[in-house]
Amino acid sequence: MRIQADRVSFRYDSLPVLTDISLDIREGTLTVLCGVTGSGKSTLLRLLSGLAQPASGTIAFDGGQPPGGKASMVFQQPETQLFAGSVHKELEYGLAERGVPGPQRLELIRTALARVGLPYDEFGRRSPFL
Repeated sequence: MRIQADRVSFRYDSLPVLTDISLDIREGTLTVLCGVTGSGKSTLLRLLSGLAQPASGTIAFDGGQPPGGKASMVFQQPETQLFAGSVHKELEYGLAERGVPGPQRLELIRTALARVGLPYDEFGRRSPFL
């Protein structure tokens, strides 16, 4: 999947965090985003995954599609990523953020866990830290 950002800017309230960022990540390539703490790495990833909207500029996937549902972000350290009391709730959060209706979430969670060899009945209620 190709990801393109064109003159993307973002601010928290009136504080500019990212200004005029452009990039073109072509399918099949590996891209590394690095920088010091507070430099905007996570903010840029939130924008690319559709979890936040830019103040200006555009982000497109595959030559024009908006980000919604195409990309996701996983933090390097689980302590930063995980916050819910159960595996079910942890997975359900992402589905809710993507606008998946409540009745569909359970089946999607069951299917996702089964794909990675974690039966829902055994792992759904466990803490994600376990």
